[in-house]
Order: sequence, then C-alpha cells, then structure tokens
Amino acid sequence: MGDETGNGTVDDLDYTDRHRLKLKLADRASELAGRTVDVLVTDRPEWRQRTQRVSSSVEAAIAVDAVILFDRPAADGTVDWGKEIGMPADDRAEALERLHNANDALRTIRDRIAPGHGEAAAAEQGDWGEVRNSLHRRMVDICSAASTAIENSLKSAVCLGGGPARRTHDIAELASAVPVEFRTVAEAIDKINPKDITVWRQGGDYLDSEPPYSLEDLAAHAWLLVEIACGAVDAATRCFLPEDDPPEEAARSRNLGNAIRANLATHDPPTGHRRK
Repeated sequence: MGDETGNGTVDDLDYTDRHRLKLKLADRASELAGRTVDVLVTDRPEWRQRTQRVSSSVEAAIAVDAVILFDRPAADGTVDWGKEIGMPADDRAEALERLHNANDALRTIRDRIAPGHGEAAAAEQGDWGEVRNSLHRRMVDICSAASTAIENSLKSAVCLGGGPARRTHDIAELASAVPVEFRTVAEAIDKINPKDITVWRQGGDYLDSEPPYSLEDLAAHAWLLVEIACGAVDAATRCFLPEDDPPEEAARSRNLGNAIRANLATHDPPTGHRRK
C-alpha cells in the first residue's frame, strides 16, 4: 500500500501544537483514504517563507503541484507575518538541520561500536548464541545509522546548494544531485556501491529487507560503512563557508568522528572484541 502526502495550512500556528495536529490529521486522512497518508502541518507565515526563501524545502517542492482543497482569506490582524517560523528559514539553515540529523546518527554509531552490558554479560556466561545474536543486532544498527548519516550528509550538500528537496533514501540519486562545488561529499561514498548503503534504510528495521550477510561479513561491512559515514559528515561540514561555519555543529561532527575512529582502532570488525 503506497503513501500519500498531504499539506494542512492554518492561519497562525502554535508550533508546539504541530505534532499533535499532525498525528490527529494523519489518522483521520488515512482513515478516509484507506491508505497511509503523511500530513505536513504548517501555517501561512511559515508556508510563505519556506516556499519563497527555502528552495531546498519540501514545501517549495510540492507548491507547484499543490491542489487547494479549501481556502479562506486570513482575517485582518490574526496572522503574525513577522513571527519566527518553526522550521529552517533559508537553505543554509535547512542544510544545517540535515547536518544535525547526520550527527544524531553518528551518536548511535559511537554508542554501538563497543559491546553493551548485555552482550558482555553473555560472553562472561559463555552464552555464545546470545553473544552472536546481540552482535548481529548491533552490526545491523550500526549499518542503519551509517546509512542515515550518509544520506543526511548528501542532503545537507544539496540543500546548501539550494537544490530541490529530495524525498528519497536512494543514495545514488542523492549523490547525483549534489552540486559540483560540494562534490567532495558525494566522492566520500566512492568506496562502495550506493545500493549497498541505500538498502540499510529498510534493512535496519525489517528482517525480510536485511541483506543476507554472514555475521563476519556483516561486521566488516558495518566497519566500512562507518568509515564512509565519518568521511561524508566531515565533507558536509566543510561545505559551509568559513563566515557561515556552524561552529557548534561542526565541533560535534569532529568530536563524534574522532571518538568513532578511536573505537574502530581498538575493536576488530568480526567479533567486536577488544584487541589484546
């Protein structure tokens, strides 16, 4: 069953209420449509700014094909057109949001490289079946997070260049959309077939979509994806001009990358056990 996307615009939205409205409207729209419907909730000031100033936004991408189902003039004095909108207000801010998402994925990688308490306890008890099960899940989580980091690094470069929004997880498509001046981000994935990255957006959540690697090959693949992810995030960070550099987010990228690489240097891919 396919997905549909709908947009709901109100006069002047309290953005703290956006999530509740989104869930309520998505449930109702899905019920009426008989299929899953993803609803984007926005308001007049945000819609105007996101369509006119953020060319890389989803709003700008769908505005051309949008069909107005119901509209009414905004009542005088009821809309604060100069308000601080709830979503990024320009392409640079949109790109920075993607970089933030990439860093979130790096945090997952950082926290999953070393065996957790349960896996370590199973090893101490000699329950090697549980060790292998835990290790397998950990490697899948790492592959999924690495794919997310790579995807958002590419999207950050596309947004920074003012390119149209790409509602896709296809790494090859995203890499081809990266502007020439930011090609270093796309070049960061040259070590691997893009399909072997894209597959983990579903493979990390659905067992029937997981690539059929042996545990040892899966671990080696995870380590390769982590190296690529760190390189892609580094490259995305360097796309921001010095005068526009996001110092906090860039510093987080560097710190996360350094922590991950330090962990990679002390753990063998096939087992995750510390080197002697």
